[in-house]
Amino acid sequence: MDLNPCSAELVRANGVFRLHDKVMQIRNNYDKNVFSGDLGRISALCENGQGLEVRYDGRIVPYEAAEPDQTMITYAVSVPKSQVAQSPSMARND
Repeated sequence: MDLNPCSAELVRANGVFRLHDKVMQIRNNYDKNVFSGDLGRISALCENGQGLEVRYDGRIVPYEAAEPDQTMITYAVSVPKSQVAQSPSMARND
């Protein structure tokens, strides 16, 4: 079963990326201000099929040809991967 039947796609070693796919940043990238565990959605695929743009909390982050390997497709996330400490509701010590 295909969760996202969009025909435009970017095929990388770590998966097939399609428009509107949910992705997770898997490496810190201080230049782009995105960090391991950040969740976003693919908002655009470059016309040349080499890069993509991801929307994180309302801001667009562009990725060049080699950089999509910094992200992975994410439809289900375990608690450790989501870095529960970043979530205000989960980080409280009530």
